[in-house]
Amino acid sequence: MIAHRRADVAVLNARARNVMRDAGALPGPELELPGGAFAAGDQVVLKRNEPRLEVCNGDRGRVLAVDPDGHRLLVESNGRTVELGARFLDDRTEHGEPTLVHGYAITCHIAQGLTTDRAFVLADAGLSRELGYTALSRGRYANHLYLTQHPDDSRPEYAPTQPETRDPLERLATALSTSTGNTLAIDTDPTALLADAEHRHAEAVAHRHALELRRWKPGRRRELRGALELERNAARTLAHAKRASAELAHGRQPFMTERELVADVARRQDRLAERQMQMQRSRERNADRGLER
Repeated sequence: MIAHRRADVAVLNARARNVMRDAGALPGPELELPGGAFAAGDQVVLKRNEPRLEVCNGDRGRVLAVDPDGHRLLVESNGRTVELGARFLDDRTEHGEPTLVHGYAITCHIAQGLTTDRAFVLADAGLSRELGYTALSRGRYANHLYLTQHPDDSRPEYAPTQPETRDPLERLATALSTSTGNTLAIDTDPTALLADAEHRHAEAVAHRHALELRRWKPGRRRELRGALELERNAARTLAHAKRASAELAHGRQPFMTERELVADVARRQDRLAERQMQMQRSRERNADRGLER
């Protein structure tokens, strides 16, 4: 599930976890943390970089085991098994958020680069063209969009509100046609964004190689861990830039209806059949010439 606002994500996560618990999918003990209660089977999102554990902010995973006495969690993330102890679990991010939260629902920003079979997107007043494209292009097979009959007014106690008369689909069309992108060239030009990401990644790799070749001295191991973290972050940024460039190029392709697509496929098949017939005729003529000789 994907939503724009963190408040909506929190509500969706709480409801999804209740469903999972009632279905018996969260067996065993639970560990109470700043981000809520966690049990084996919970979907989670890590919210802070931790070079010591080789995890990054935004990594998604699943809880494999819980140790309440040792205040530890065993989490599977990105094909690896990571043990998260009290040092990580009880800490906070630089913005005061928990370092571990539930991951049944995530924000549009965390969903960047994610590929799943089906995506379920909550459309609210904060949705824009960029966020809408990100959220509605995550699913391989289906992307479901959910609308509310009436918009959510989060500040009715501060000022009077105007009655909403527009149809929900009309509100959605307006939101998806509204761009919130910055006007900087590097943000609007995917080529510049990709080039900058490639340059930063190359610099990070070169810096790490230089540290590895340097003679040992006090603090070298700490510097190397920092360089590895910078390289991982640069690689993540580069992957996102490549994906964004590909998605933008795909989005610029002319829209084609299903009827036009079927007709285009038929034309391609006709051309292919015609080429095959021409090749067959050419082979037959060459064979006849060989017999005449």
